[in-house]
Order: sequence, then structure tokens, then C-alpha cells
Amino acid sequence: MGLPGEEPSAARGLWRHLADSPQALKPATGQWSARRAGDGQLVGAAGHVDWPADIAHVGIIVAPTFRGRGHAGPLAAAATRRAIAAGRCPQWRSATANEASLATAARVGYQVFGRQLSFRLA
Repeated sequence: MGLPGEEPSAARGLWRHLADSPQALKPATGQWSARRAGDGQLVGAAGHVDWPADIAHVGIIVAPTFRGRGHAGPLAAAATRRAIAAGRCPQWRSATANEASLATAARVGYQVFGRQLSFRLA
């Protein structure tokens, strides 16, 4: 496995490829990196979006064929460390129904702090 942080351009490419995923962050700004499998396939991307007040919204995306294989945790941990190193306070947001995301966040050390309600006016 390649290490997170090696290929920012590959991370952006994967993010664009999977941008229609409900888990995708839009826009993807900040520091992003990708992870590759031994055969060169893109496994996932991770990073953070800079928010006001020194908040970093940490996010990851794992290619569907690599989900459930233990890639999310290391990607999330690396992105969290980079956010902290950049002087930001990392946060993780997830839909309450996204059990995989919630489990990843808990493994990395995030704790539930609050809930957010979002809706679109018709």
C-alpha cells in the first residue's frame, strides 16, 4: 500500500470520479491525498476542507471495490493528523444512517458532540 500524502493529484481525480457519492464533500479544498493498492488502483482519498474559525472538516472517500477492507481508518487518521498539524480543530460530520462512517470516526477517536438538521426549501 502507498501511504496517504503521496499523490494529491490522484486524490483530486478520485474525488471527481466519485463526486456523485452522497459521502462526497463539495467543494474539496484544503489538503488531500490518495492511497493506492499494490497494483496501482486508487483505494481512496482523504483530507479536510478549511472552515471558518480554524475548523477543519475531515473527510474520506473509499472506492466501492475497496470498502470494508480496513482502508478508511488509516486514511481518516492521516487526514486528522494533517488538519491538526495545520493548526485546525478537526471535525467529522456524517449522516446518522451512515454506520460505516460513524464507526470509522469512532475508531479514529472522534466523539459525538452534536447533531445538525439540514433541509432544502422548495
